Formats: sequence, structure tokens, C-alpha cells
Amino acid sequence: MVLYNDDDVLTGSPIQNGDFAAGLTGWTTEIIGHGADATAGSIGAMGGFAQLRENESFLVSLRQTFVVP
Repeated sequence: MVLYNDDDVLTGSPIQNGDFAAGLTGWTTEIIGHGADATAGSIGAMGGFAQLRENESFLVSLRQTFVVP
């Protein structure tokens, strides 16, 4: 029996800006479900991390899609 190890190393990460070093570049944000006079949620990125604040919104989300090679 012969085992074959193929080191198929990716040339780059499939997740664009996965460490938030470039802010929210490549990410889709959505803030829904707050009234006109209510404080809406917010999404920010600084120092390699993302921060989601819900405030008076129903949903605050951050997503990114990618294709697995």
C-alpha cells in the first residue's frame, strides 16, 4: 500500500479580508428592523476585528460568500 500526500497549497485565502485588516472590504452588511425614530444598529471594523452593535434594530448581520476550490 502506498500513501500519496499532495500538498495542494492554496495561492491565497478563499476568504477575502478574513481578518478585517482592510475594514469591511469584501463583506456585506445588513441592518434591519428599527423604527424611524429609533437608534439603528451599526457595524464597524478596526484593528483586525469586526464589532456589531444591535441598538434598537432587530437584526445586524455581516456575511461573505466564497467558493471552495
